[in-house]
Amino acid sequence: MQKDIVQFENVLQKGSIREKAEEIPADTDVGTQESQYVNALSQDSGQEIQSDTSVPFLDIVYNESELGSSYKDRQSGKKSEYQITTTNEKIKSMYDDAHKDAMNKTLKPGDMDKRLFLSALFDCPQSTKIMEQYLVPIARLSENIISCIKSMEKAMDNNTIMKIEKAQLNSIEELALHHINLGIYLNHSVNSSKWQSGEIDFIARSQKMSDTVSLRPDMVFSTKLFEIGNGEVKPANSPKASIDLARTRILETCKRQLHLRLKNAKSLREAVTFGVLIYGLSYEIYMVTFNDGYYPYMRISVGLMSTSHATYKCTEKMLMDLIQLKKSMNLSLQMDDNTNVNEEFAVVDKNQLLPTVSYSMVLRTQR
Repeated sequence: MQKDIVQFENVLQKGSIREKAEEIPADTDVGTQESQYVNALSQDSGQEIQSDTSVPFLDIVYNESELGSSYKDRQSGKKSEYQITTTNEKIKSMYDDAHKDAMNKTLKPGDMDKRLFLSALFDCPQSTKIMEQYLVPIARLSENIISCIKSMEKAMDNNTIMKIEKAQLNSIEELALHHINLGIYLNHSVNSSKWQSGEIDFIARSQKMSDTVSLRPDMVFSTKLFEIGNGEVKPANSPKASIDLARTRILETCKRQLHLRLKNAKSLREAVTFGVLIYGLSYEIYMVTFNDGYYPYMRISVGLMSTSHATYKCTEKMLMDLIQLKKSMNLSLQMDDNTNVNEEFAVVDKNQLLPTVSYSMVLRTQR
């Protein structure tokens, strides 16, 4: 995964935006600089920027390294724009308009939708039908696990000890789910405060998540051969701009991971990657694929983590969503019945693939 580059040029911004930019240390991690500066801009979004001040914009950079030599042989030298090949005129128009803004130096750092458009990533109504083939239908939990969850909720509601003598677990999966359910009670019930935490537990709980953007995602889902997804975790009370940036980076990383999968894909089921965003107690789950010259993505679930005394009643939905994600990942690893492993997978036109755009954020004076 490429690292976003942040450059500050001619920082002449007046008022609080300039002051916030100057507060960012020069030796700060470049991903952190981007996140902090986008946050500074978002906090002052209501401030009118005069014509004699510096106006921030994203300067885009194309890099084909993620596509590899086995993909389309493109013309040598740098190109100002990569043409999208799609039959969807609305998608093409949005893609072209975003590139025009980028070439005219009017693309704002906080415009995450257009940043995704530049890399041909689109959330559109057609995504639902396209994604159905990669998504395992969500299913209810077994009665055994639902019974365990209700026992946990009753104990949490009444501040009593959780009763588990009636639990009948018939598989390793049920045992694992019961373990999660029991952990929620032990960690977040009123009675849990009576437990004396061990030294290791204390160290784990005392770690603080810094609001930074690292070179690699916080989470990477992978097999022994390749990555199939990624995720980011943002602490509670993170600014909206920081969460939006994390969501955008997840989708961009999903696209890069998708290119790596497609290089050796032997089945249509492999043409998908997954993303998970966690911010505070909220979570969002995404899928990204390739279709008709662009990269449709879809948020397949959203909810609350049940890992607190305020949200423990979300346990059933959270487990259902996570099981759906796991089974969908497993589905993408299976071969189609008619797959010939000795033939190159040609369902996706690899000549239509587009590189993921990276950025330099620049402040330049307009007079």
